[in-house]
Order: sequence, then C-alpha cells, then structure tokens
Amino acid sequence: LFRWFSAPVKYNYNYTRQDYINLIKSDSDNFNKYEAFQKFSQEIILWIIISWETKIDQSYIKLIWDILENKEIDNSFKAELMSLPSIKEIWNIIWENIDYEKIYKSLVYVEKIISKLYISNFTNIYNDLYIEKEYDFNSKDIWNRKLKNICLKYISLFDWPEIAYLQYKKSNNMTDMMWALECLNDINCDQRKLAFEDFYNKYKDDNITINKWFKLEATSFLPDTLENIKNITNLEVFDIKKPNNVYSLLRSFAWLNPVLFNKKDWSWYEYIMDKVLEIDRFNPMVAWRIAKYLTNWKSLEKSSWKVLKKVLIKMSNYEELSIWLKEVINKSLSEG
Repeated sequence: LFRWFSAPVKYNYNYTRQDYINLIKSDSDNFNKYEAFQKFSQEIILWIIISWETKIDQSYIKLIWDILENKEIDNSFKAELMSLPSIKEIWNIIWENIDYEKIYKSLVYVEKIISKLYISNFTNIYNDLYIEKEYDFNSKDIWNRKLKNICLKYISLFDWPEIAYLQYKKSNNMTDMMWALECLNDINCDQRKLAFEDFYNKYKDDNITINKWFKLEATSFLPDTLENIKNITNLEVFDIKKPNNVYSLLRSFAWLNPVLFNKKDWSWYEYIMDKVLEIDRFNPMVAWRIAKYLTNWKSLEKSSWKVLKKVLIKMSNYEELSIWLKEVINKSLSEG
C-alpha cells in the first residue's frame, strides 16, 4: 500500500504478522519496510500491555536477528529499523484510559528481551563501528554513529554502564556524548553520576548546551528525578524567565516523561500548576505552552484524570490568569 507515495498517511489495514515479515524482507520501498517493522513492534508491545503476556512472538525475535545479521541492509536503514516505537507513539494508538507506567514497563520489557538475546550481536556491531578518529561531518559517519549508538543503548540495557561511560569520556562530538548520557540516564550507577556531574561542570556557563542537561535530567525515569527537578530550579544556571530553560526542564518533564509526571501520588500536577501560574505573570505565551500538557486529562486512566481535572478547575478559579492561559484551561474543561 502507498508504495513510493511522497506524503505521510495514517491508515488501518488488517495485516497479519506474516504480512509484516514479508513486507520487511521484500518490499522495494524502504519506508514501507520501516513502517511494517514499527507496526509489528507496536502490536507486540500492545499485546503485552493488554494481556501482560510475557512470551514474545518468535517470528518477531527471529526478524530482529535477520535485520542485525543482514549485510545487504546499509547502516543508515538498519539504524532506523532497530529504533522501537516510543512511549508517545504507543499512547497515541491507545488514546484513552492510558496507564503510562504499564506502557513504559512493556516497552522496556521488549527492549530487554532483545538485548538479552542478541547482546553479542549488538556488541560486535558496536565494536566494529567504534573507531577513534578525528570527527568528520559526513553522511556515512552520521549513520554509522546512529547505528553504533542504538547498539550502545541495547548493551546498556544489559546493565553494562561502563561502555556508555567510556564512550562519554572519549567522545569528540556532541552526538556520541549525548547518546552515552541517554544510555546512562535511567541506570542508577556511579558512572551516571560521574558523567552527569562532568557534563554539568563543562557546560554550566554555556546557555545553549546546558539545556541538553536540563532535558536529560527531566526525562530520566529514575525515582529521584522528581526531587532533582526541584533542585535544578534553584540552581543559578536555571532561569525561569528564560523560555529555553523552561522548555528544556519543565516542558520536557511534562511531555516526555509521562510516567513520572502522572505518578500515582499526583503531586506533580500541582507543582507544574504552580510553575505555570508563576510564569504566567511575566510570560503568558510560555505558560500557555506548558499548560497544554495539563489538558490531556481526558485520555488518562480514571484515577489520574480525576485529579488532573481538579487541578485545572483550581487553576481556572485564579483571578489573574492571562487570556492565553484562561483560554487553554477553559477549552479543556468545556470539552470534558
């Protein structure tokens, strides 16, 4: 379907799993191959979410092997194929009664199964592509770096933080450095602490690069992330009047870390509300953009949406709301 079609199209078609395998192996359109792998992966993850069935379809497992060992697939396309759907892509399919923690656990479960079964494959590809040389910006090196770093992610899931930390220390480009930090981001280990402290000390005076550190801290799934965010807002390097600081920390947390943002104690709804109200006093547009992530209550599972809706009602009762903020809140409540 839609072979060589130039525009993205969302469609539903009742593919069998064998159909997906045939498309991935034989379709002449690489986008269709990629789309088939993504949809196959989504089905595997959704099945685990719905049934909590821990046995993964062996045809999917075998397909991973075929992709990794296929010498005819160039590294650029292999890197794309090996990127599993994100939490955001999965909840976009479910769309209602969403339990982010269950989505996250199911996705990580699949990633860890793949990592465990093919750790030697990922390690071999990583070692083949890890070449210490002068940084050069060209398409071949860009795609080699991406595939190498996706392999590093799977290796790190096997609880081998040493390799990611070594890459961080030896990196001569920001891409490899950031991938190493992302691989360490959800591992509670000494290597993570050392790497993040080093990055902070190197770039705390760089107003642009420090935003990358804010985003990493905000998107970590480690349990101390919540307190880390509070502490970061009190650092001198964080200025709540700088939109990019706010977007990198607070928006990244609310949008890209739905697992902790919707944590069942729900204290973070109130925290983000307070920050939005504070920002609204001097920059209504930024407040409006952050508040939008409080308005998805209708898609959450019942216990969460009840609390989030109450927070929005509480916000709507403030007398000194900007026009922008009042509009997005009232619109969300009226649609409920």
